[in-house]
Amino acid sequence: MAAKLKEKGFQRIRPLAGGFQAWVSAGFEVQEATLATDLPTSA
Repeated sequence: MAAKLKEKGFQRIRPLAGGFQAWVSAGFEVQEATLATDLPTSA
């Protein structure tokens, strides 16, 4: 996943041992993102 994000132009990416679930299980903060598909479209 980290490699794919870097390919998309993200710069501050680090692989996480145990993945996202390990982050959540450790009690670290998670913020939900708004996807572009969820935004209203202008007519």
